[in-house]
Amino acid sequence: MMKKGLRLWALLSIIFISTLLITNTVLYGVILYQDAKVVQKREEKLLLSVGKQLSLEPAVRQTLIENTFSEKTEAYTVEVAKIHQMDFIVLMNMEGIRLTHPDETKIGKHFKGGDEDQALHGKSHVSISEGTLGRSLRGFVPVYENSKQIGVIALGIKLDSLSQLI
Repeated sequence: MMKKGLRLWALLSIIFISTLLITNTVLYGVILYQDAKVVQKREEKLLLSVGKQLSLEPAVRQTLIENTFSEKTEAYTVEVAKIHQMDFIVLMNMEGIRLTHPDETKIGKHFKGGDEDQALHGKSHVSISEGTLGRSLRGFVPVYENSKQIGVIALGIKLDSLSQLI
């Protein structure tokens, strides 16, 4: 009689502990997933709001109007990227040619990823794509002067950096 009671107690203990472990694992997974989504949404908003702020900067507009590299604007965008913990801020003209880039060898070359087209047609948006710095969460903001689009600001956070934030 004693052995049956002991076996039943052991079985119930194993079932209880297993249920507890499974429940906690699922709950932990759901919480991590939700946190990841919240961080991504917050970063998307940050990318677009910083892009909109930069689109109002006279130096940024001047660089796009002149359609040429500016060391002063390059230094400024690198500093803004550092402040907001972004991996890059790139100004590009209406042909998708980079006028600034954290890697100066990429300046004057075409923007990579193919997700810049919407912004070149006047639409702000966010996407995840592969560029010269790797896979990243990217925000695109069109820049206007006298209601005419003069270029695009691309801002991004590499997915590695985003994972660290999460």
